[in-house]
Amino acid sequence: MLGKIKTTSTCLFLQPTWPVCRYVVVRPGESRPQLIAAGSFDAELPEALVEHMKAELASRKVSVSRAVLLLPRGNVEVNSLRMPPASEDELPEMVSNVIAQQVDDSGEANVHDFVVSETHDDESQELLTFT
Repeated sequence: MLGKIKTTSTCLFLQPTWPVCRYVVVRPGESRPQLIAAGSFDAELPEALVEHMKAELASRKVSVSRAVLLLPRGNVEVNSLRMPPASEDELPEMVSNVIAQQVDDSGEANVHDFVVSETHDDESQELLTFT
């Protein structure tokens, strides 16, 4: 998998599996990514994850410009949406509104993201959403 990533910058791959979080930092190499750092740390609360990761990278004198969060499939809900045409500036708010209507009101804060998977001329666009 790492060999297929096309990037010119150092990248962090983080797998938050509480209470132990694991990570790998790589940068592009000649024929395959070069391992810069790898390790794990205890993070009892999800809210503390970012601060723990910053401290871990600082202790190794490593900086990253990209990050990939690796989540178990059971923790992510993937859906398809058909949306009307919209600009890149308008689309995030439109998607947020649709997701807010679909998600149950359990009181939990949900994080979501999306990617445009297909555009149908000026009629509509297909999106994949991740919650």
